Formats: sequence, structure tokens, C-alpha cells
Amino acid sequence: MESIAEAAIPKIGDFDAQALTNTAWSYAKLSYMPPWMLNSLMGEAFKKLSSWCPQNLSAFAWAFAALTFRSRTLMEAIAAEAIAKINHCEAQDLSNTAWAYAKLGIVHYKLLASMSAAAIKSIH
Repeated sequence: MESIAEAAIPKIGDFDAQALTNTAWSYAKLSYMPPWMLNSLMGEAFKKLSSWCPQNLSAFAWAFAALTFRSRTLMEAIAAEAIAKINHCEAQDLSNTAWAYAKLGIVHYKLLASMSAAAIKSIH
């Protein structure tokens, strides 16, 4: 897996939200990612988070939580974007995001309040 990561690094600047998220998710499912790959993915994500849809935000947060990689800076940036896009979140986005923050032990009150309000609106 490290050889795949090494091959991806020079191209990571060309990755869109889906490619970054899928890469993070794939490594998370294997429960392993080289630290330098984590840092590269995170660095590229910071540049592009503002254009990500809620599904990408929640999946990226889920992947880093599954890897137990705790970055308050990353999770703060994801929270800000998720709050801004909360009205476009599906139930899966809300649950994956909630799980990620819980897994990492990060309490983000504004995000929790926004997710709660969005969940309540969608309950029929």
C-alpha cells in the first residue's frame, strides 16, 4: 500500500473532492495509512474543503476518525464547512459526521446544534 501512496503523492494536487475522500476512505478501511500520506491528504483537503459537498466532508471526517488521526484543525475546518452546508446534508452525512467527532472525542457545540436542528427538520 505504501507504493500506491508514493505513486499518488505527485498527483495529489490534481485530486478532486471525490478522489481525496475515496483515497482516505480506502486507507481507513484497511486501518492503515502512512503518516506522510495522511499529511498530504489533509494538506490538499484544506485547499479545497470550501467546494466539497456534505457527503465528501462527512466521509473525509469518518476516514480520519476511523484511522484515529486527531487533528483539531482539520475537524474545525470540516465543521465550519458542514455548518455552512447543513441544509444540504442527508441523514447519512449527519450520522457519519456525528460518529467521526464522537470517535475522536471532539465536542463541537455549533456543529452539534446545527446537526440536531437539521435532523429534527428531516424527521417525519
